[in-house]
Amino acid sequence: MVEVWDPLDFVNESVQPTGTPDIDEDFLNDFQASVIAAQEEINLHDGRLDTAETTITSLDGRLDTIEAGYYNTAAEVLAALLTVDGPGSGLNADLLDGLSSADFAPIAHVGAGGTAHANAVAAGAAGFMTGADKTKLDGIETAATADMTAAELLTAIKTVDGSGSGLDADLLDGTNLADIQIRSEKNAASGYLGLDASSIALAQYLGTGTRNGTKFLRDDNTWQNVHLIRDWSFSGTLTTTTGLLRVPIHATGTIVSVRAMVTTAPTGSGVIIDLNKNGTTMYTTQANRPTIAASANSVNATLPDVTSLSAGDYLTVDIDSIGSTIAGANLVVSVRYSY
Repeated sequence: MVEVWDPLDFVNESVQPTGTPDIDEDFLNDFQASVIAAQEEINLHDGRLDTAETTITSLDGRLDTIEAGYYNTAAEVLAALLTVDGPGSGLNADLLDGLSSADFAPIAHVGAGGTAHANAVAAGAAGFMTGADKTKLDGIETAATADMTAAELLTAIKTVDGSGSGLDADLLDGTNLADIQIRSEKNAASGYLGLDASSIALAQYLGTGTRNGTKFLRDDNTWQNVHLIRDWSFSGTLTTTTGLLRVPIHATGTIVSVRAMVTTAPTGSGVIIDLNKNGTTMYTTQANRPTIAASANSVNATLPDVTSLSAGDYLTVDIDSIGSTIAGANLVVSVRYSY
């Protein structure tokens, strides 16, 4: 009896036929390889079927979440929104009839006539004022004007003028203060003849002297010669010089004092000055010439040997010597004489 066997059993080495079939060994090897490859292909497709099944399940779940009446076109979306649009809907659109919010004025900026105004405007234009303009306006009094004439200003000032007004004018009826006397400052208590009733001097109380062009009445009712002062000024650092700045004499008189002063004191030695009448020294005793000592700033000099002056004379000053270390600077020589 012939034994029946399945050729696929050769794939499994544990199953072997009892007989020895007459089959080519190479054929069997090729057949076995083909079976294995087919099995692997079946396994691959089986995995793909599992993945496809999972995807289908996922898509099915998504379809279950989509509500009935889903909208596909823009028109359908708009139609749906219109059913819930209006006050309180919570919609916050980017445009209103094609216009941005920047194209509209806040409700607070709309006047009674419904016209919108700008936030801040230039002079002459309609709109809201700036904070600075509001502050300026608050500082202007009621009924104040900027176009008052001089006559209108005068009329306004007269309404508050008078005693206690605090006005301090530069002139009094066209007269400067320097041209008048203040009674409280020019009374007998201050050493003046006085302008008040208690110190008016009558002719019977005047001195016995004779008033003329060279005398004035002192407060003790005596006449005194008039004194004049002549000054010479030398600016800057001192240098020796002679005969500069002629000062004319207009009337007969007598020198009563000579003074000299510098702002920068000389050092090393003093500054020596000479006073000349008509080009000739008045200090014939040269040792008595006005001398500002080293490190000093002034001198009240001894009177010159010649003190008399006549109309037509002239005086000059010489700087005979300066400081040997620091010359001294800014010299003023002052001569006082009476006539």
